[in-house]
Amino acid sequence: MTLLRNAMLNSSDVKTLRSVVYHMTLSKEKRPREGKFPEELAVVTSDLMPGRNVRQQEPLSVTDSAHQLAMIPKMTPDLSFGQNLLTTLEQDPSSDRWPRFRALGVLECQAYLQHYDELIAAVPFAIRRPKLSLAAFMTRSPLLLLSIILTASSSCQILESESESLFRHILADRVVVRGQRSLELLQGLLTYLIYHHHRHNHDTQQYFQFLQLALAMAADLGLYKRFSHPKPSVWASESDLNVLRAFLLCYYLSCGVGILGYDRPDGMRCIQSLRHAAQSLAQRSTDGFDREAPALVELLYILAQHRDYLNCPTSNLPQSWNLAAAMEVWSASYPTASTLTAIKSMQHFVYVYGMLKCARQDTLSKQDRETSLETLALVLSHVLERGAIYLVLFGVAEWGHILTTLFLLPRVEGSAADHPAGTNGVPLTLHYVSRFRQNLQEARTLATRDIVLGTPTFFGWLDRILCAVERQAALHPTSIRTRQDQDRGDESAYELVNAFIDQEPNQGAVLPRGEDKDQEDFWSDFMSEWLDW
Repeated sequence: MTLLRNAMLNSSDVKTLRSVVYHMTLSKEKRPREGKFPEELAVVTSDLMPGRNVRQQEPLSVTDSAHQLAMIPKMTPDLSFGQNLLTTLEQDPSSDRWPRFRALGVLECQAYLQHYDELIAAVPFAIRRPKLSLAAFMTRSPLLLLSIILTASSSCQILESESESLFRHILADRVVVRGQRSLELLQGLLTYLIYHHHRHNHDTQQYFQFLQLALAMAADLGLYKRFSHPKPSVWASESDLNVLRAFLLCYYLSCGVGILGYDRPDGMRCIQSLRHAAQSLAQRSTDGFDREAPALVELLYILAQHRDYLNCPTSNLPQSWNLAAAMEVWSASYPTASTLTAIKSMQHFVYVYGMLKCARQDTLSKQDRETSLETLALVLSHVLERGAIYLVLFGVAEWGHILTTLFLLPRVEGSAADHPAGTNGVPLTLHYVSRFRQNLQEARTLATRDIVLGTPTFFGWLDRILCAVERQAALHPTSIRTRQDQDRGDESAYELVNAFIDQEPNQGAVLPRGEDKDQEDFWSDFMSEWLDW
């Protein structure tokens, strides 16, 4: 433990070490390729701070690198840190499982922790890591530490895979086998969920099941009752704030992913408790998302109400319920909330959801189509304006908005011959595909300079999705409309996507629905089910 405390680097040492390792590697002509990062880069640490432009970093010469290497304080990284964490997690120290995780060193771990801090600045209510030394953190909350390492290690696919295997093994043992429940288990599970798209694997991952487990655990821990009344001002420590965040994050994922992504009903019917928790968090935290917690809770509640209105004939909502009117009242009541990217993205997306969820394409008026196109474009523009690095930062709920919008845009745009064109006469869909490709290329470039920014699995899926969207937009509008007229509203997300990934050029052939069940499950998990108009 003493070695762990002594191995902490200051920011200048971290920057020096990152540059030295990177440029010494380049001198050996081992520039990393996408998805294949050399293991010698595993200790590279990130000095990217919020608001800093990593593209302004200037490379060092090999001579300068060697000189700076000599200036780093003499220290021996504790290569047994991963082994120590496994022991703390009560895993068999003699086992040969998870070898890459066992080799995890202190410096590498610190790089991932710093990257995690940068990631969660883009996600509402994400769990903050405690302000403790690495040794104290490992002792107090080893499972939360594991989930943070897992979340932030997407650049190293082997470590990410082993960390996920370890996390799920422990989760199953403690929750299913031993029936345990704790705030650490809940916070670790929620942390595991918020960047699910960085490591998506349709063969082994059932996101919605994990989400339901988190909601059930929050209920079993009594969080619904805990916040049934306003809390006194003594709730001020970071650990207390994380309890509030965990409860609110459950609601954010339940609505933002459960409703908008899976078309499932709201699983948390406790709006007063959520309002009390949001108010407490807003009063006691200086974080932007925390201070806008009441606004986000009310936006999510509007979404839940609208879903009930569309799907429950016995809903208590009046027949005159109108989502657009509710959104106008919300915007006037919380004018500063939309300054935050994730909230703004959801605001735009919910508006489109309200227009398209209850209508088939052939029933949309011309004005509705134009308004839908404008709002879909706003969803994508708002994300793209954040720059290439934002492709790495946004969480799973916002990714759901982006993904669904990418596939909705050409469907709505192609359904009318007189649809408005994008820049210089280019269709809107192709315009945005081009912009996303440009940002994706820039993000890959950033990842060669700051290795922890790499997310090869997600980058690969995004590339494939952009190709599918581009193929759809390239079809003649008449072909699109003809296929849509043939669709009677019963197509799965799997069929929707594979209609765009043609086996032959310029043919919108739909593969048989049962031909590849794994692929169907993948696309169903990856896309909003309410796309099945």
